[in-house]
Amino acid sequence: MVQKAFIEVSADGQSMGRLDLVLYDDSVPRTVKNFVTLLEQPTGRGYLESTFHRIIPNFMAQGGDFTKGDGTGGRSIYGEKFEDENFIHSHSKRGMLSMANAGRNTNGSQFFITFRPTSHLDGKHVVFGHVDLSQASCAKTMDALENAPVDRDTDRPLTMLRISKCGVVGGGSDGNDGDGVGVEDDGNEIDLDGDEDEEQAENSSNKADEKKQQEEEEEKEEDPEQSSLVQSSKNIKSTALQQRIRNLKLKMNQAKQLNKQAVVKEGERLGSVEGMSKAKQRQLRQDKRLMQEQWKKQNTKAIEVASESGIDAKHLVTSAKDSMNKSYHAQEKLVQNQFEVNDYYNSEGQHRNYQRNMKSIVHSSRNASDGGDGAATTAATDNGNSFDPTLGGGANNATERAGARRLAKEMHRRIDKSRAAAAKRSLEFNETDISSINKRNKRFNEKLSRQFDKHTAEIRQNLERGTAL
Repeated sequence: MVQKAFIEVSADGQSMGRLDLVLYDDSVPRTVKNFVTLLEQPTGRGYLESTFHRIIPNFMAQGGDFTKGDGTGGRSIYGEKFEDENFIHSHSKRGMLSMANAGRNTNGSQFFITFRPTSHLDGKHVVFGHVDLSQASCAKTMDALENAPVDRDTDRPLTMLRISKCGVVGGGSDGNDGDGVGVEDDGNEIDLDGDEDEEQAENSSNKADEKKQQEEEEEKEEDPEQSSLVQSSKNIKSTALQQRIRNLKLKMNQAKQLNKQAVVKEGERLGSVEGMSKAKQRQLRQDKRLMQEQWKKQNTKAIEVASESGIDAKHLVTSAKDSMNKSYHAQEKLVQNQFEVNDYYNSEGQHRNYQRNMKSIVHSSRNASDGGDGAATTAATDNGNSFDPTLGGGANNATERAGARRLAKEMHRRIDKSRAAAAKRSLEFNETDISSINKRNKRFNEKLSRQFDKHTAEIRQNLERGTAL
């Protein structure tokens, strides 16, 4: 048995239309009973004069909160909440009628109507009916409901969308509104004569089918060409069936992709981590594209000249000052990279070593994060200044102890680092020629190689080949 109901929606007192509902009381009877009972209740105790408090275009319209009207209230006929009945039906098309909830087994009175297939809600919300969209008036009302103006931040309609009328239509699927049937047509009476007539008709039909099948077999034996035609038609049907299966698989894959996109969009709307990450990436791409378009608009003339000359347009729009600064920094970096921090034999290397040592020194407020040794260290560093004998004035014992600990820690760090570097330098490959008498001489030779190898490469090659003059 399929039960039917209806709701009429109005916007600020003006009628928007009627939605005819088909309810699945044969598969979800408890849920349908809850819905139907609330349809028949007076104002304040059921759906009559309640509102649609939430509308998301291309997703759904939610209503049924007749106690608070904001999506935080509502109650069922079984109590405050009742359990999920089953998930037999799916959100497979536009106009599906489903129960809204706040998790498993939290159904009350709130319901929603989908504006598109929402398969990601399957198994989470109980579907108990659908809107009869075969009627043009219902389809028009659905469009008006979906296109109602809403607040984009809260999804609440800007106009008051109320259920002005609601109720149950008819008494069953046969379309009769009455409660019973007349005496002359007793549907409970067993008609034996009718059964016998049906049996005879069935037997005669089976005999006719057997005779027809026998005639077809005889025709096949008499006409081999006809048999080959039949076989070819079977092959054609098989090919068509395979093509149809292939098309169905393609449609299923497309549906999966659309479902994934819908899940991502829903996650972005609800604030999931994955959704927020993808939304942020998409926003960055949009910002980058807008910046590129803005740059092209501002430098249209330069781009035209560059395209004619075959050069990069960026060189034409870069100011002389910016170009000089970039060139200066590049040259300065090139000079600095010629000397390592361990190169003690020139002023640049010594200065870089000094800068490195200064960065490694822990000062006052930074020392608080090193974990100190109790309250004394904290007290010594909280005043923002460490003891400096060159500035005059006294220093307490806590400050001196904290400074001594920092000094010892830095010295141990340097010693450990020096030992590790020495151990690394002591490793020599067997294939490497020994060209130094000690480590200091080796470093000096390396310095000479960096400076002069590129100029003496040809002389060294001639010496190795024995072709030197």
